[in-house]
Amino acid sequence: MDQRAIDDERTLRFALWGALQTGDGPDAVDPAVLQQMQIYKGQRGMFADKVRTMDLSDDGSGVVVALRHTGLVYDDDLSDDGIIYRYPATSARGRDASDIAATKNAAVLGIPVFVVANSVSAPGRRRVRLGWVSEWDDSTGQFLVVFGEEPLSAPSLPDDDAPFAVTEARPTKQRLSEQRIGQAKFRFDVMRRYGPSCALCDMRIVDVLDTPHVVPVKSRGTNDPRNGLVMCATHHRAFDAHLFGIEPESLELCYPGRGLDALSLHITVGSLAGLGKSPHPDALIWRWDYWRKYARV
Repeated sequence: MDQRAIDDERTLRFALWGALQTGDGPDAVDPAVLQQMQIYKGQRGMFADKVRTMDLSDDGSGVVVALRHTGLVYDDDLSDDGIIYRYPATSARGRDASDIAATKNAAVLGIPVFVVANSVSAPGRRRVRLGWVSEWDDSTGQFLVVFGEEPLSAPSLPDDDAPFAVTEARPTKQRLSEQRIGQAKFRFDVMRRYGPSCALCDMRIVDVLDTPHVVPVKSRGTNDPRNGLVMCATHHRAFDAHLFGIEPESLELCYPGRGLDALSLHITVGSLAGLGKSPHPDALIWRWDYWRKYARV
C-alpha cells in the first residue's frame, strides 16, 4: 500500500470537487461532465475506476469513486447530511463483492467519495455531493455515507445506561463539514441496534422496513437510536395513527378499542419484551402519555 498514492488520490478528489463548484455548481451537473472528469461513468451503481485505484488497496478491489443514487427505489435513504447506500445484489456476485470491498476501502483509507443523485432543479442533470463512508453493516447490507468536506467521526452506538435526552434542539443549516449526522445515521443505527426485522410482525425485508421515532421528530424527538424502533411500513403507519400503544414498564401492546386489536392490525407479538433491546424508558413513558392523550384511552 503506497501512502503517497493514497494521498494523491485524496487530493485529486478534492480538486474534482472544487471544479464542480463552478458553472451550475454541484446541483445541476451535466452527466457528460462527470464522465469527462472520471467521477462516474454510468455503468453500475458503484464506480471504482479500477485502472486508477486498483493499486491503492491490498485486495485489488480499488477504491470506489462514486455511488449513484437514482431515487427510484430508496428515495428516503438520501437526506441533506448523508445517505444510506445499499449493498448491490445482482446476478454478478463477484462484481458485487468487489464493489462492496472497494466502498469499504474508501472508509479504511480515508478517501472521500462522490454521491451522484438526480438534480432537483434541472431534469436530466445530476446533483453531486462529497462524502465519507463512515460505517457499514453487513447484517443489513448498508453503508452510511456522511456528506462534508472533512471526515466526521461518527459516534458509536450508545450504551443502554448512557445519559439520554428525550428531545434535542434541531441544528440550523451550516456548512456541510459542520453539520451533525442526522436522519441517515438514525436509521442506520436503529437498524443496527435491533436488526432488520419488524418489532411487531415477522417482516424481515429491509426494503420495506422503517425506523420511526418513539418521540416524534415534530416534537423534537432525539436522533439517539434508543428513541427508535424498526417497523414495517404498515405498522409504522399504525404507530403514527395511534392505533396501538406500548406500556412502558411491561412493554405490552395496548389498543384503544373500536374494533382494533392485534388480529385486525396483523400484529403477531403481545409485547416488545422479545426484542432483546428496547427503547429508552424515558422515551417510552413520553410516548405512552402521548398515545393515551390522542387515542383517548
